[in-house]
Amino acid sequence: MKKAISVAVVLLILAVLSAVGYVWQKHGVYGLNALLRRGGSYWIAVAPDDARLSPAMQLALKSEIPDVTAGASSWNETEPGFQVREIPVMAGDREIDRLYLNRFDPAKFRFVARNEPSGAKDIDQWEAALNPQGTGGTVLIVNGSYFGLKGEADTPFVSMGTRLGPDEYDAKAGA
Repeated sequence: MKKAISVAVVLLILAVLSAVGYVWQKHGVYGLNALLRRGGSYWIAVAPDDARLSPAMQLALKSEIPDVTAGASSWNETEPGFQVREIPVMAGDREIDRLYLNRFDPAKFRFVARNEPSGAKDIDQWEAALNPQGTGGTVLIVNGSYFGLKGEADTPFVSMGTRLGPDEYDAKAGA
């Protein structure tokens, strides 16, 4: 009986190590972070009518897309030199999505891009890292959609003075 339990434990350990090795090889440290911190729910395949998709995305994936229009909105200044705007996206009389826009006066604010390829920082950790004294400083943190399966830049940008991303890039997609 002890031998059977020992063999089962060894096989279980080998299975777990194989799974971790596969994730590491395929997705690097970013994949392990996604697995351990977020339950592995990233880059999953979905069907056009999947309930996890927003109503706007489900509508966009249909063969016949209705006309959409922008709803009423205006700029609101949240602090001097920084403005926000919410624009409802309407399909007929139904709001199907919402655009959030921000604009800032470059004389009062600066724009910087930061990257953590391991995926180890959540929004609270980014805020703490960008505001070490705890107050002031950062007014907007945006999660960009320009990273690949290993958390590395898929589009060119500069972070902390270091150029990241591919040397050659065909910028037709726009994000």
